[in-house]
Order: sequence, then C-alpha cells, then structure tokens
Amino acid sequence: MNSPGLPKGESLARDPGPHDGARVTHSGDAIASDGGIAITGIQHGDISIQYHQHAAPAGPAWPVRVGRVPALASAFQDRSGVRDRVASARASASGVVLTQVLTGGGGVGKTQLAAAYAQEAIRDGVDLVVWADALTSDGLVTALARAAIAVEAPNVTGQVADAEADANAFLDWASTTEHSWLVVLDDLADPDMVLDWWPVSHVGTGWVLATTRSRDALLSGQGRKIIPVDVYEIHESLNYLSQRLADAGQSNLIDDKVAELVAELGYLPLALSHMAAYLIAQRTTTSRYLELFLAEAHTLDQLMTGDPDGHGRSPRGQRRSISTALLLSLEAADSHDPVGLARPAMALVSVLDPNGHPEQLWTTRAFCSYLGAHRSSDKAVAEHHDGSRPVTPYDARRALLILDRFGLATVNEKAAPESVRVHALTTRAAWESGQAVALDVIGAAADSLVELWPEQTHINGDLVAVLRANTGIVNRRSSQSGDLLWLSGHMPPVLQKAGRSLLDAGLYNIAVQQWATLATTASRLLGADHPDSLDAGINLAISYRRAGHTSEAVLLGERIATDRDRIFGSDDPRTLSARAELAVSYRHAGRASDSITLEEQLAFDRERILGPDDPATLRTQINLAVSYRRVGRTADAVVLGERIVENLTRGLGRRHHRVRTALGELAVSYRQADRNAEAITIREEILSERERELGVEASETLRARSNLAVSYRDAERFGEAISLGTAVVSSRERILGADHPDTLRARVNLASTYREAGYTSNAIDLGERVARDRERVLGLRHNDTRRALANLALSYADVGRLTEASRLLDDVFPALSRLLGPDHPDVRTWSVCMERLRGAMRSVGNSES
Repeated sequence: MNSPGLPKGESLARDPGPHDGARVTHSGDAIASDGGIAITGIQHGDISIQYHQHAAPAGPAWPVRVGRVPALASAFQDRSGVRDRVASARASASGVVLTQVLTGGGGVGKTQLAAAYAQEAIRDGVDLVVWADALTSDGLVTALARAAIAVEAPNVTGQVADAEADANAFLDWASTTEHSWLVVLDDLADPDMVLDWWPVSHVGTGWVLATTRSRDALLSGQGRKIIPVDVYEIHESLNYLSQRLADAGQSNLIDDKVAELVAELGYLPLALSHMAAYLIAQRTTTSRYLELFLAEAHTLDQLMTGDPDGHGRSPRGQRRSISTALLLSLEAADSHDPVGLARPAMALVSVLDPNGHPEQLWTTRAFCSYLGAHRSSDKAVAEHHDGSRPVTPYDARRALLILDRFGLATVNEKAAPESVRVHALTTRAAWESGQAVALDVIGAAADSLVELWPEQTHINGDLVAVLRANTGIVNRRSSQSGDLLWLSGHMPPVLQKAGRSLLDAGLYNIAVQQWATLATTASRLLGADHPDSLDAGINLAISYRRAGHTSEAVLLGERIATDRDRIFGSDDPRTLSARAELAVSYRHAGRASDSITLEEQLAFDRERILGPDDPATLRTQINLAVSYRRVGRTADAVVLGERIVENLTRGLGRRHHRVRTALGELAVSYRQADRNAEAITIREEILSERERELGVEASETLRARSNLAVSYRDAERFGEAISLGTAVVSSRERILGADHPDTLRARVNLASTYREAGYTSNAIDLGERVARDRERVLGLRHNDTRRALANLALSYADVGRLTEASRLLDDVFPALSRLLGPDHPDVRTWSVCMERLRGAMRSVGNSES
C-alpha cells in the first residue's frame, strides 16, 4: 500500500536487545486508538477501521486544587504589616506577571502566611490553587506535573516517569489560560533551580507566591517582588499565646512573666508554638516555663554563641530559641508512654526530609532497632520500662504520635507517601543541639530507607520519589559530618538504590549527574581503584549511553575496562562485564566493527571461563548476534543464533527461560533474513509461554507481544499487528510514562505498522508526536530522535510531502549512516528513499518549468 516508486517501509526501531530491555509490569490490556481512529472487528489478516469525530472531553471540574495546603495553626496571627506590604506590591506590579517572594529566617511564619493566602483564594473561588513544596527540584516538578494532570493541560502524559514533561505542559497552559490561578512555591531553597519552573501569566490571570529563607538577587526582578517577613511584633506574640491557651481552656497558665517569656523566645513564631504546646500538655505556667527555658538556654549558650543584641532576633539567636524550646518539649515528651523514645525519635526525624517521609519507615527493623538502642536511660525510663524488651513497630508509632502531640511533628495519613512532616528549622535545631550520635542515626535512617525501597521502582513512582528526596537529606547530613555513610569502606546501598531508580524511571540526564557525583565521591573516599568506584563508573557510563552521550560512555567505558583488567586480571568476571558494557557503547556510538571484535573475544573468554551454559556467556553471544545484524551480517547472526538454541536446548530443554531468550533473538535474525514465517512461529510460541507462565501483564510478556506485532506487520497481517501494537503502547504509556524509551519505541513500531497498512495519516500523526517527544526529552542530536525523524520522512513521502521528507532525511541520514554503517538494512531503506525522492522532486521541477 506504499506510494509508487518508494521502498516498502520497515520498522526503524529494532527489537530491543538484552541490554536495552526495561523492567515493566502491565495492569491492563485495553486497546487504545491513536490519531482519531476506532479499531473494530479485528481478525486474523484483516482490519476494519472507522473514522469518527471524538466527543469533546468534559474537561476538569472547576475549581481545581492541587497539593496539600497546610492548615492554619491554632491562634494564627494575621500579620497585618506583612499583608499591607504584599497588597502594595500586588497593586504596583507592572505587566501581567504577579509574583511576591516572602523571605525571612526559618520559623518566622512564612508558610503560614502563604497558607492563609491559599485558603483565601479557595474561599474566593479561584479556579486553580496549587501548593508546591519547592525545597527540591523533584518536589517542585512533581507538583507542577500533578497540576497539569488536574487541569488536563495539552500534551500532558499523566505518568510519574514524565514529570518534567508534564510540568512543562502546565507552564504552557498557565501562561495563556483565562482561568484564574494561584501557585504557591513553599520553602524555595535554590533560586537557580526554580528559574526554569517559575509559572508566569501572559494574560494577567495568575499569581505566584513563594516562601524562602534565601535573599538571592535572582529572586527579584522580572515581575518578582521580595517581601521581608520577620518575627512577630510583641502584640502579635501576646495575642497568639493568649488565644492559643484560651482555645485549650488553659488561660490560667498565663501570668505576669508572659511578656518576659515571649521576649526571651525572640518573638519567634515556631518557638512560641513549641512553648504553647508544652504549656498545654504539661499544665505549666509561663513563669515556670521561663525558669526552665533560662536554665536550658544557659546550657545551650555553651554550645552556641548567643545573638549580639540578646533578643534572639539574629538567625543564631532564633535557632537558640527553637533549640531551647525543642529540648524542653522533648524532655516532657520523653516522660510520656512509651517512655524514653521521644528523643531518639526526634533524632531520626532530624536527618529526614522536612517535606515528608513515609510513615512506614517507623515500622522498619532499622528504625525500631535504633529507638531501642538509644532509648533514654534516665530514672523515669528505669521505673516505667524493661530495657531488655525490644521496641516494636507499635511502640515506634506511639512515639511518633507523642511528637505530634507536642507539636514537634505532623502526622497526616492522607498525605502519603509524605505522611510525616516536621518544620525544617525544628529538624535543624534537633540536629545542631546534639540530640543524636551522628553515625548511628544516619546509618539507621539510611538502612530504613533501603528496607522500605520497593523492588519494582517503576510502578511505585511516588514512593520512590519521596525515598530519593529523603536519601538526599540523609546524604547531606552524612557529608556535613564527615561522610559518615562511607565509613564502612563501601558505597552506601541507599545511594546506589537512589541512582539506579533514576535509570529505571528513564530520568537519564538526572542519573548522569547523580552517578557522576557518586563516582567522584567514591574515588575520593575509597580510592580510584576500589571496586565500588569502578562500579560507579560503569553506572555513569550506562547513564551517559542512555542519555545519548555515546562519546562520553565510550571514553569512560574504555577507562573502566582497562582499570579492571589491571586490578583484577583479564579473566575476572568484573573485567569481563566492563568489556561487555563497553561493547554495547561501541555499538551505540556507531563503532560496530569494534563492538564485534570485542564481543567475539568476550564470547570466547566467557565460554572458556564460565562454560557454555552460563547466563553471562549467553548474554555475550546474543549481543554478538545483535552486532552482526547491525552491520548486515545476517547470515552470521542466524548461524550463531541457531547454534545457541541448539546447545541450550540439548542441556536445558525447549521451555527453559534461557532457551526462550535465545529463541527470541533468533527470531529477530530470522526476520532480518526475510524468514518471517519462522520468526512468527517462534514469537507466537514465546508469547503463549510468557502469558501462561508470567501472566499477560509481565514485562517479558509485553516485550513478546511487541515483537510478535512487528512480525505480523512484516507478514502484512495488519489487523493483528495494530491490535497488539496499540495494546503495547497503551500499557507502556500507563506504566512507564509517555516519554520512557520503551514507550517511544513502541510508538515508532506502531507508526510503521500504520504506514505499511496504508493508514498514512495515522502514521504521520503518531510519528510527529514521537519525533516531538524524543526531541524534547533527548535532544535533536540524539540518535533515537534522528531515527524517529527518518521514520517520519518515509510517511511524508507516502503522501507526496516530498520537500518535508527530503529535508528530514538530509538532516538525519548522514549521522545515522555513520552510526549504523552502509550495510545496515535501515540505512539501505533510507538511501533508496532519498534517491527516489530526489528523482521525484526533479521530475516535479521539470514539469513545472
């Protein structure tokens, strides 16, 4: 069904080799239509396609709320002076970008002010209110992505793995929408980080309110106005305490020392909050609290230099006020059942993310063991507790609720996986006040994160993102204390898991940054030749390759392979694995001959050292077959594949999983050798076995279904090919996200099927989407982007859009030809297409003249 004179198209996205497969699961098998078609009546060998106009989507139900706006604290103070400055700034704002930045020290109430504005916007019926935790880039991007989903922004994917894409979709929507909106960026830590994610409104319907402790010059200008926020005025402090205690029915606790007490606390809202919670829980008067505070503060003065003016208004003085109030609250909390756990519990919290951690951490063995080992050992504990009894998850949970009762933590199960939050300055005060043995608490927190980390990270995206954020805080505390996580002499497992989870999520550019940092740190602390340093280098090389930085991947891979050969010897499994990864990088860099040379030697060495049936030997032989196919040595790939299957079947039987893997690769070689009937027979057998053994939603089943769809297309069984292909696309979009490499690869294959089936309009629609997505995610120079553009060019040629097709192929063909070599089947297809395009364009030009 191709246009006359042009070559029949073929998938430009080859079946992934064993080094490319991502682990996925599948939670449904719905057939999704693309490009405005409905697929019906699919049978073997035919397809009925009905074009129809889709009904307009209903759209979101306005108003929309995204994120958890903090509840206003008891006895919230309206801060009329700050509000006047905000109102003045909004009134005088030029242009259409309205942004105010509330800046001030920790604990002065910036977040509470922002929460008050957000709640007012909700009451006033503002169409969209977004509350975004901006302490980390992950938190900010995730919030904006969720907003994009909520408002159904154009081009939104709705997948965790595509958070950056969806965040950009929201920014595009916000800049032009007529809907009113407010976005709060709370606790902005790094102004550089947020510059690319700062929402703007070009039509004057939006407002951004940010809170930060930073006074960086980047926060001002371009429509942004900085509003300083200081501690309470004296009347606000007294009003707060009076109202707080009155609400609790404890007004009698206020006496003639109250003014002196709030002055000692520096009028700092967070310190006043700790103090009020203590008074209510302990039925203590302001006079008695002042005595306790002064005694505790004297002790802290030995640890921390007081502020110059003695009023607690400097940052150091504010920390001292909070630290003192914290210690008093902890002392009281420690006496509540379960006795002696409040202090070690607060120590654990002090090394976790203030924006939230999963409550399940409190049930881990590491958490409970730490609480038991560091339980307070004063007289009260001895009287109320048998120190030999271990701390249970139930005990740990009760300790957490005690922290909540004294205002030291906030527990909200509905906010999972960020169920437990603690004010950032409270965690800092707990840390700086020496409430923990740093090595023990950092180790316990890291171990608990490892314990909670799910095996299937790609289907637990929200939880893994929160675990990564907490890992970042633990690592920061470790770095501040002398890299305590590394004292074991090995790379910390929690950092390895965080880095690998980025690769699993398809966040390759972020993975490059993470593994580059880990490689540098490992080399500095463990030595460049340490096995973990070399492992970090391998992971960095993989990240480079998957991010499209093939030159960097090759250079680093060569160095790691040389170092491992020197340190461990040429026959060590670690050396062989480094050479195997280098061979894959060679292939992706277009150095197929180098890849083949290395893999042929590696296959021989692994069979000699490990034996012919070892999985590593099999992987090497399969990768060698992939490289043979890459350079057009199809006959060699077939011979090698048949030998692998024969040898494995003799020893393991036809149904062994290694035999299935080898059969799958042999089917790819058969397909390239135009032995498609044999390829289909194998792939139908594999899919049947995968569905029976693993289920229809397993990752290997999905891969088998995708491969069979390609073979059906080659056999012109288009109904079955489109049915399977759309199912794979739908599943991978839902599970991995629209921008994951496997999802994009599935779309390329489906677009090729549409083209060969004659549904060129659908092929173009899908091909253009894939090209845009790959350019946005990977960049225009990435080879996967070039492949998508080349595939799109074939579809353009089919409908006579010769100029566009020629331009695309002229742009991408030279690089792809160098990468794949002149004998690669895809290169031959593109080359023939280019020649015929040029001939067709010359004919058109002559006829017009």
